[in-house]
Amino acid sequence: MAQADRYFARRPFGYGRLGHLDRGQVVELLKMPNDEQLTRLGYFMKLDRQVETSDCGECGAQFIGDAERAAHGSNRHRDHDLNPAEEDARIERQERHLEQTAPLFVENSKASKAISGGRRIRVPD
Repeated sequence: MAQADRYFARRPFGYGRLGHLDRGQVVELLKMPNDEQLTRLGYFMKLDRQVETSDCGECGAQFIGDAERAAHGSNRHRDHDLNPAEEDARIERQERHLEQTAPLFVENSKASKAISGGRRIRVPD
């Protein structure tokens, strides 16, 4: 039996019955109507079959590396709750980090392609 392609979330977002995915979380796509758009825009990236994943000891979720697994653990399985100001600061830090490390491929949106005459500007791996 052939192994299904695996993908990883480049950014945190909600994905069907899998719920909220964290950055670097490895999944098999659910064959949902928007899978192509999510991949084209850079929410998902195909994972090389040779990559060994790092599993969360609490929930068993798989991640592309130890740093992503550790970030997941500190966000999802922390020992204490943050107050509203701390939570807002954490969200702002994460958004700034994501814009630098995992920007969306907005140039691959249908609107951008219409403006550029259908040429794809950048193709994600």
